Amino acid sequence: MQEKIVLITDPPEDHPEVIDEGIALMVDLDRYVLMESNLCATTWSKRPLTLVELVYNTFKPLFCISNADILPSVKFKQWIDWFTWNGSEIKELTGSRPWPPICVSERSDGCLLVIASTKATNALLGVSLKIWYDRHLKAINDMGERKGITLDTIDLPDGSPLHDIPSDLAKKIEVIVLPQPGRNPMTASLYDEKGELFVLRCDYIRRAHQALGCERHAIW
Repeated sequence: MQEKIVLITDPPEDHPEVIDEGIALMVDLDRYVLMESNLCATTWSKRPLTLVELVYNTFKPLFCISNADILPSVKFKQWIDWFTWNGSEIKELTGSRPWPPICVSERSDGCLLVIASTKATNALLGVSLKIWYDRHLKAINDMGERKGITLDTIDLPDGSPLHDIPSDLAKKIEVIVLPQPGRNPMTASLYDEKGELFVLRCDYIRRAHQALGCERHAIW
């Protein structure tokens, strides 16, 4: 395992499948991983319908190596700093650590920033989900190579909390954007297996897998 990861999603209360706040969500994650008999044979390229499925699909290498002494949620929190965007501020899911997290603000080797929220993508990056994917595909075509996007190359909107990250560290933070879980028809093109957007979305998930030490998914 190499890179620390920061995940930003909508708050749990924005998802009807979540009954309680973040602690209950961690319990749901443990139940989901421990009760399914063959999770690691399931595909991660399909649309996740819940926050728990989003977490499992995106960070699957954490859960496919069994360790009876460590709960899945504990292992998850060792590597992922989970924050939520409620429309006005970023908050830690299960705690009170301020933004930006240590992973972003102090690590000299950088980290991976995963934004899985339409609202957060608009507010923090200043673009819609569709525009983000279109721009990244254009950059790939212009460069002639597949390459990640670092925070320092993004023209952030005024008021974005990502401005709080020092410029020298922004160069070491790679940003990937995923659609929030559910069946929103606005994100249907990201799940059409014949499209370029589908390939790029799968690249993002593979990038998260690679950050967690999965050598099968070395990309970019």
